[in-house]
Amino acid sequence: MDIQELAASIIADARRESARIDADANEQATRLESETERILRERRERMLTGARRRRDAVVRCETAKAERAARLAVASCKLELIDEVFARARDRLAATRGGARKALLARFFATARRSLAIASVTAARQDAATLRRMGVRVRGTAAGIGGFIAHGTDGRVTIDLRFETVLEQLRPTLTGEIAIILFSRRRSR
Repeated sequence: MDIQELAASIIADARRESARIDADANEQATRLESETERILRERRERMLTGARRRRDAVVRCETAKAERAARLAVASCKLELIDEVFARARDRLAATRGGARKALLARFFATARRSLAIASVTAARQDAATLRRMGVRVRGTAAGIGGFIAHGTDGRVTIDLRFETVLEQLRPTLTGEIAIILFSRRRSR
């Protein structure tokens, strides 16, 4: 699975989940609207005729608070969804096996080689043997779900291509794209 396929997969997962979030958000907004209407009816019944101006100010204030709370709740759910999408992508990367994993490591190695004269790598435990079979000099193990850290011949420059690092590097760009998908669907209705 290459980076573009991973990005496409993350976007596809976000689109699927956005429909579910939209339904949950609409249901929550309906409940909040019903509760707000109930509160407003009760307040109107208790208020005196001479306090209409005050009542209107309270109604506006409470409505704004409820709308803000609803927006915050929806935003919180969408942020949780984004976290879940990235957690699933991380799990899928960790579960990648066989030829797909070897191809991903080869692609990462080729990427590193374009930027750095590689002397050796520190590989994730589960990838060390595969990298050695690919002819890569592995000098130690690195924590992580997969990938490696490439070390340059100068001994100072390294490129971190561990799976979780690559995901974190992609996260700012993909989070924006996922957020556009989630929030634009809500606004288009």
